[in-house]
Amino acid sequence: IAVSNYVKEDIIKCFRIEAGKIAITYEGAPAQAMTSSPKTDPYILYVGNAYPHKNLERLIRAFEILIKKINDLKLVLVGWDEYFYPFLKKSVPETKRIVFAGFVNDEELAKFYNDASLYVFPSLCEGFGLPPLEAMARGVPVVSSSATCLPEILGQAALYFDPGDENDMAQKIK
Repeated sequence: IAVSNYVKEDIIKCFRIEAGKIAITYEGAPAQAMTSSPKTDPYILYVGNAYPHKNLERLIRAFEILIKKINDLKLVLVGWDEYFYPFLKKSVPETKRIVFAGFVNDEELAKFYNDASLYVFPSLCEGFGLPPLEAMARGVPVVSSSATCLPEILGQAALYFDPGDENDMAQKIK
C-alpha cells in the first residue's frame, strides 16, 4: 500500500516491486467547520516539523522578500522538534513578524488554521502532505511547492511555486 503515485513509483524504482502489487490509498483530512472569530492581523501559516526537506529556511527568505511589499503581514510557524526548530529560530533575526508558535493542542491548531490568511507548504520532498489538506478542509487557501507528490495530492485546489526559487515562492504567496 502506498499513499501516492509518487511513493508507488519510488517503491518500484528502489525495491523493484511489480506495479500491480502496489495499491494506492490516499490519506485525507476530515471536513472541518470554520469558526467565526474576530480576524487577527493577516498571517501566512505553516504547520509541521522543521526538518531540512521542509524548506523553512527558504520560506523565511521568501517571506523577507514579501514583507518589503506587504508591511502588516506575519509568518506563523506551528510545530516543534528538538533540534531543527531551535536551530531555525536561532538563525532568524529577532522580529515580531515571524512567530514560532511551538507545539499546540488541537483546539489551538484549529484557531491558527481558521484565522490564517493563507497556508504555505514549501517542502522539497513529500510522500503525501496532510497539513495543506487540513487547511483546505477549513477553507484556507493553499500555496504549495510543486515538488514530488504535491500536485498529485492537492490537484487544482492549490497555487504552486518552485520550492528552490525564493522569488517565485514570494510572488505566488503574494
